[in-house]
Amino acid sequence: MTTKRMHLDGIHHITAITADGQRCLDFYAGILGLAFLGRERDFEAPDSHLIRLGHDLARPGGVLNFVEAPRIRPGRAGGGMAYRVVWSVGFPAAIGYWADRLSEAGIEVRPVEAENGGPALRFADPDGLEHEFALDPFRQGGLTMGSAAIPPEHALLGISGVRAYGRESVPSADILAGRLGFSVVGRDSYRVAGEWRSASFAFDPPPAERGSIGAGTIHHVAWACDGSLPAWRQRVIGMGCRATPVIDRSRCLSIYFREPSGVLFEIATRGPGAADEVGELARRGFELSSRVDPRVRLPA
Repeated sequence: MTTKRMHLDGIHHITAITADGQRCLDFYAGILGLAFLGRERDFEAPDSHLIRLGHDLARPGGVLNFVEAPRIRPGRAGGGMAYRVVWSVGFPAAIGYWADRLSEAGIEVRPVEAENGGPALRFADPDGLEHEFALDPFRQGGLTMGSAAIPPEHALLGISGVRAYGRESVPSADILAGRLGFSVVGRDSYRVAGEWRSASFAFDPPPAERGSIGAGTIHHVAWACDGSLPAWRQRVIGMGCRATPVIDRSRCLSIYFREPSGVLFEIATRGPGAADEVGELARRGFELSSRVDPRVRLPA
């Protein structure tokens, strides 16, 4: 009997935090052209709502989610936190198009050279979350996102990567490349690819100031899996990481853990998953370690 090889299939979604849900929608749906997929109560936002943005209503897997937290303070990315979302575009002319569109909307943009040497631009959303638009030579097509207001040739193709602040002398490479199936593509830079998508994950030296979760920060990065979550959970525990039980989130099954530098990861199924994958702890209710609890609690 042949055992199916376990591998991750790119980014499932990224969840960040916003202090102003309407302003967030105006920016991501109105300016970037992402589809608004819903605003709802969710496991990750028990005191508020989760805003889901993505491709279109025919493809309901949100690629960018925001916990709406009106009373939360501005955050600051630091060591052990993801801090920049990298998006791919299909043609060099799209970089100029987005520079003009964002500038006209009052967003400060900065032309830069992407990690692959091509043209790119960087900017921050109204909460301060960093983004980069760049040509992606690894892009396999597929998840084009855009509205009628965005010319098809300039539409975003999807999230192609995330950058995080790492910590020296931490064995993240052993975990990412050795255990989770990422390929090493550069110094502190990794890529994972599956049947449907690919994505990069890279570390930069952390700033001196300590980070804090708040508006404008990335809460966690979720990776899509193709296999049984209980098996993934056992693999994560075998890496020496503390993991949550398998959690049934209605749209998908998930586990959460922190990679060695401290970035909160989620591994999620592409659909609801099988009922027998949900452990008894997740069915009955359970306590989560504060280190891996993905729920965002609002200040009183």
